[in-house]
Amino acid sequence: MIMAGPSRKIWGFELAVVVVGLLAIAQQSMQLGRKFKIGTIKGNGVIYVKTGESSVNAAQTVQILLASFDIKGIVHVGSAGAVDDSLSIGDVVVPKKVAFTGIWKWLTGKGWAASILRLQLPRRRQFVGEHKLPTNHTVRHRKNKTTIFWLPLNSAWFDTASQLENVELQQCISTKKCLPRAPVIAKGLSSSTADIYVQNAAIREFIYTHFKASTVDEETAAVTLVALSNGVENIIVFRGISNTAGGSTAYKSYSYLGSVNAVNVAVEFIGAVGTSKASIAAY
Repeated sequence: MIMAGPSRKIWGFELAVVVVGLLAIAQQSMQLGRKFKIGTIKGNGVIYVKTGESSVNAAQTVQILLASFDIKGIVHVGSAGAVDDSLSIGDVVVPKKVAFTGIWKWLTGKGWAASILRLQLPRRRQFVGEHKLPTNHTVRHRKNKTTIFWLPLNSAWFDTASQLENVELQQCISTKKCLPRAPVIAKGLSSSTADIYVQNAAIREFIYTHFKASTVDEETAAVTLVALSNGVENIIVFRGISNTAGGSTAYKSYSYLGSVNAVNVAVEFIGAVGTSKASIAAY
């Protein structure tokens, strides 16, 4: 059972930083709720919380956050797989829109029954799954209802992120092991979210050619949808490329650079967009 927290908002905050699986931070069980850490980044009041992996965990975390705190906006930080060959491990993507592009319904193989509690498959042809494309997302806020496919990310915050310069992005994991090119901040792309971890060349190609998306992850669309449904329009996403979602594995050992660089960019953004005046106040 997820602890939903108090029924009324108890604090007012300028920013909330929602983070997914960062370097050297052990995943903890989420069955008893979430831990919200209150502090400052570059003099600006923030709430830090880890969503954990998957769309369900991310959506629950953001809903608890918004039920408990009055915030200015959400800075979502995490890693992603690149489905666009122009992106490389270590790059940081700042998308302008995101959509759910993978909702999977698993099928049973011929001659055997599916089991929810255990998976014991015979040695025969098995169906990977039936890929059902979502037709839309429904965003509800108060009495208004909007049906859309692409979820927009805040344009004003995106403009601020676009002006970031001289952000230090790590290229090397040791003095002798470096990526072939310096990582970059890629702005204005489209991102996608699936309810599984995508590591498949065929799905990778499909996402890129059909949706023109550049990255795939498991949380961004869920975070964005819950935020917009609750009337929070200030949301920005920083996703560091940590894998190629089924593409080349040549630089697999460098994957953590994506998370490190995403955090570096997010910190600089918070410094640029935040204010230092009474960012935390009783509500």
